[in-house]
Amino acid sequence: MHKIINNYFDRLKLTLDMMNDEEIIVFAELLENARKTKNTVFVMCNGGSAVTANHFVCDFNKGTGFGKPECFRVICLNDSMSTLSVYSNDVAYNEVFVEQLKNFLKPRNLVVGIYCSGNSENILKAVQFANQNDAVTIV
Repeated sequence: MHKIINNYFDRLKLTLDMMNDEEIIVFAELLENARKTKNTVFVMCNGGSAVTANHFVCDFNKGTGFGKPECFRVICLNDSMSTLSVYSNDVAYNEVFVEQLKNFLKPRNLVVGIYCSGNSENILKAVQFANQNDAVTIV
C-alpha cells in the first residue's frame, strides 16, 4: 500500500514540477480582470472532466465571492443536461458550447476551455467563436 501511495505522490510532484508559473499567473490575472470589470467567465469541459468545470464554477461563485462586494460571474456551460441534450440532438454535439455562447457572450468576457486531448471539437469551436467575438480565451 505504501508503494502505491508513494508512486501516486511521485507522479503528482512530477506533474506540479512541469507546470509553468508564468501561465498560471496569466490565468490568475485574466480571472482577476474579469472580476474587476464585471465580465462573465464561461467554463466548459467534456466527459468526467465536466465535474472539474462544475467545481471550478462553484469555488468561484461561492468560495471566493460569498459576503464580498465584488464577486466573480462564472457560468459552467456543461451544467445543464437538458441544454446539452437539446443542442446535441437538434444541432450537433460539436456545437453545444458555441450555441450557448451565442446567447450570452459579450466582448471581453473570458472563455475557459478545459480538456486533456486537445481534440475536443466542441471546445475548439467555442474558443474560435469566442475569439471571433472579441472575448478573451484560455485553454
